[in-house]
Amino acid sequence: MAALCCSAALIMSCGDGGNGKKPPKPEQCEKNQTACGTACCSAEEECVAVQCVPKAPCSPECSGATPLCEAGICKCNESSCGVGMVCAGGICVADPSCDPPCADTTPLCVNGTCQCDESSCEGHLVCISGACIEPPPCEPACSGATPLCVNGVCQCDETSCGAGENCVEGACVASACEPACDPTLPLCVDGVCKCDGLSCGEDATCVLGVCVAAQDCDPLCTGTTPLCVETQCVCAESSCGPVASCVSGVCSCDAGSTMCGLDCCADGTESCIEGSCVATAIDGCAVSPTYGMLNLAATAFPIGTPTNLITMEVPFPANEGSTTQLLIEARKGYGRFAEGFSTGEFELSGAELNYGTCGLCFLLHNSTEEETKRFMVTRGHVTITSVSGGFDLTLSNAAFEEVTLDASNLSTPVQDGCTVTLESAVFAGTFPPVPPNDLCGGEIALTLGALPLAGDNTYATPAYGNTPGDLSSACAPLATWGLAGKEVVYSYTPAESGPFTITVTPSRLTDLAIWYSTTCGDIATCEGGIDTLEPEETLTITGVAGIEYFIFVDTFDPTVGGPFTIQVRAAAAP
Repeated sequence: MAALCCSAALIMSCGDGGNGKKPPKPEQCEKNQTACGTACCSAEEECVAVQCVPKAPCSPECSGATPLCEAGICKCNESSCGVGMVCAGGICVADPSCDPPCADTTPLCVNGTCQCDESSCEGHLVCISGACIEPPPCEPACSGATPLCVNGVCQCDETSCGAGENCVEGACVASACEPACDPTLPLCVDGVCKCDGLSCGEDATCVLGVCVAAQDCDPLCTGTTPLCVETQCVCAESSCGPVASCVSGVCSCDAGSTMCGLDCCADGTESCIEGSCVATAIDGCAVSPTYGMLNLAATAFPIGTPTNLITMEVPFPANEGSTTQLLIEARKGYGRFAEGFSTGEFELSGAELNYGTCGLCFLLHNSTEEETKRFMVTRGHVTITSVSGGFDLTLSNAAFEEVTLDASNLSTPVQDGCTVTLESAVFAGTFPPVPPNDLCGGEIALTLGALPLAGDNTYATPAYGNTPGDLSSACAPLATWGLAGKEVVYSYTPAESGPFTITVTPSRLTDLAIWYSTTCGDIATCEGGIDTLEPEETLTITGVAGIEYFIFVDTFDPTVGGPFTIQVRAAAAP
């Protein structure tokens, strides 16, 4: 991969913004201004892709979990997300800081600690301060307007509050509704009486402020149709999302648009793909020109020992007749990760905007039967929350332009090429589990004459034999191709002395090697091995009764690996 500085694509990385001016320090900007590239943005502007641009308004106004308005998008802040959620790239996502993940009676992850919620405790236990405990007593005893003892707190019931008051979540509050709300609908919301979680009794549940009889619908009603009416699931007043309306029990969009998940796609300009509205491709560009908010999961692959590359290929919703995928790469020693992998929040700029120099790379590619087009990111805000155990990040306010790649992987914009914009995307990259026999100590014992045993070194760690100079003289021929790849470990202890064979057969065209030692993992004591150009490899070992032989299924390159079968059989004496 070639290094590049001061090209047209990377002028900001060379220290002067390409016009002889050095970027200002924050203290050099006036009050209420923000340093941005070579300028200071005013209070009416924001810094986007190292440029001051007018702030875009948010409509409707931002509130609740997303109170901040940035570039016309409502975003969360550090304190606006609920319990067990964190703000990542402006979006509330599940707190990823708990390892192992939370489950069962403690499903919420809060600042790295698993805690219970209102419904997760078993039996009569209650959730207080994140832990399931015995219900505490009330002292002094409850009476008067708050006769009920609930988790150590005295609360009201349906009949204990005075005139003009309602029992709301255990407390007597004055009602602003006329007439006053009754015990079944104790909440007064904008002049309308609504139920709460306790007021509907045992035979009904509170759904969107209305007591609904126990459901006779199978399966149970959820999502956009949460109400069960005469065994049919129907929508409610506010279950159709911010755009659609509930009409005759069905979520409907205005004329000229079609329902898609919780959104309405504009007829003729947008298509509903996998529950998301995707802009219809422009003539000559098979790729969708705009994407809204996406939440995507994929497998992330850490490569190298120690890891020097994390790569993740994420499918995007695509127009019919094409496929769109986003390649995300984190490269140690380049750009953002010049000093090593790290979490954090930052704007993409400089070296990150060229595929030949980026440390955190975003390369979109769209394929049809005729051609594949590539698109390099030109701006975007990134929040990385994990680079170990998984690769989790958010990309928002992003744009891509069509590019070509040269022999050094440097990207060059295509004149009048296609472009793509992305409002935001949350990426959850899960590292694949390493095999149980990845390293010495986890070796799997083989049995003479047993059926072939399935194995796989696709996600193994390249831990042994990576330096050709360390090979023993008995295994020197293996240095021709090397053993720098991924290996898994097996063992076999013969009951009787004599020759036996180890046969490894790949399930696909993967070039595998076999080597063995009586000292696990020590390539310097390698006693023999084989690596031919044949698909199947068979190694013959002259065994000694009672001696444990450690057998390694290896590859020549850390990017190579795959499934295979392994079998040990007796061999004819020479």
